[in-house]
Parts: sequence; structure tokens; C-alpha cells
Amino acid sequence: VDHMQAGRARLSMLAKPDAMGADGSHHPGALAALLDSAGAMASWSMVAPGLHKAMTPGIQVSFVGPSSGEPVVALAQNMRKHAETFSNRVDLVTAETGRPVAQGLLTYRIVVGETLPSR
Repeated sequence: VDHMQAGRARLSMLAKPDAMGADGSHHPGALAALLDSAGAMASWSMVAPGLHKAMTPGIQVSFVGPSSGEPVVALAQNMRKHAETFSNRVDLVTAETGRPVAQGLLTYRIVVGETLPSR
């Protein structure tokens, strides 16, 4: 996590072999996980610390181009918050050239102040 404040987040992913596909670009699953994490961090930046439960009830990802071995940056922005639901837009771009890699919409839910059940 590079930045996380006021409904915005920036996360980076290096071009490590375990995140790369056979074509030398980031695996779609790794990109989807980055997009999910970035949207979640944009949401969490708007919530005070405490006992909460959270989940991603919806994610839509469009893969628009290869990363071609470059690190990837996720730029997330909260578009709307309604009660416990956060709607976020996330753009994934290559870190060096800024080429689009993927974009998506993420719905995130944080149940504020709910304690976890004891065992």
C-alpha cells in the first residue's frame, strides 16, 4: 500500500515471477486480487479504526492490456458511500509507462462496530 486516505488508495505490485503468466505479463488472477485490495483500501480509508467485519460482495474487472513485465499500480477512488456500502472505481496501469492494464468497479461492505463472535 503506497497511499490510503480520504477515499483514495494507491497500491503497487512488482513483476515477480510468482505473479506472472506464461506471456510475461501479470496473471489475471493477480491483477484481480490487486484491484480488490485497492478498492478495499479506498473503503477502509473512510472508516475509523475499531471492531468491524468486511467483505467484497461485487467485483467487475475488464482486462484491457498486458503489463509486459512492468510493475503495476492500482489507483482506487471511492465513488459513493451509502451506509455500510462503498462503491469504488479502480484503474490498473503500468508503473513506468502508465499504459492501462485493467479497470474495474468494486462494491465493498464494512459493518462498523460489530464485534466478532466469541468461540
